[in-house]
Amino acid sequence: MDFTLLELITAFVAIFFGALVQGTIGFGLAIVAAPVVYLVTPELVPGSIILMGMLIGSLTAKRSIHAVKLKEIKSALMGRIPGSLLGALLLAIASQRIMGLFMGGSVLFAVLASLSPYKVQANSKTLFSAGLLSGIMGTASSIGGPPMALVMQNQSGERIRANLSVYFVVSAVISLSILAYSGQFGWLQLKYGLLFVPCVLAGNLVARKLVPHVDQAMIRKALLVLCSIAGIGAIVAAI
Repeated sequence: MDFTLLELITAFVAIFFGALVQGTIGFGLAIVAAPVVYLVTPELVPGSIILMGMLIGSLTAKRSIHAVKLKEIKSALMGRIPGSLLGALLLAIASQRIMGLFMGGSVLFAVLASLSPYKVQANSKTLFSAGLLSGIMGTASSIGGPPMALVMQNQSGERIRANLSVYFVVSAVISLSILAYSGQFGWLQLKYGLLFVPCVLAGNLVARKLVPHVDQAMIRKALLVLCSIAGIGAIVAAI
């Protein structure tokens, strides 16, 4: 299947900004890019977006590897595996309309979670639960970051970036393996995913330069606004 030049440019821009956001705060590529890409090229969601998330996660993890806490990641990954299986089942049986609603709802969930005054403490139980929900959302819609970000939000910025990045890399391998086995990730998603690599590299490069200088409170506010617009757009398109 071929896409128009306008559709590809739109996808390129969305993935660039998604990589920029994730490279700066530790998550966000799928939140920013998936709803936009889904609107113009739904065949590439979730496969190509998960692949790009794995790439930016690898680049971010490389910068912050010294802050990784393997015990926390292990608990989350134990929940991610069954969650990914449930997400693949949902993707196989749900229509594109349902997936659009699910994706938009996932993004709005991220916004509401970020605005909530309730602070969840990171422990083995909450990390397992977050990993389970992240697996469902991440495999079905490529947006698996919000549950993990919510649980880890009270940690330092460097530790959040490090743990989330390593978690997303391993999670992406799990999700892509399950999607490939179920016939929902193939040559089309891989081909266009590789085509998007320069966008991710460019976003990561800009993020590296911005991290020491940009006020992260401003980034958070901008992300919430962008997420709200993207999530509502996906829901409206599905309806």
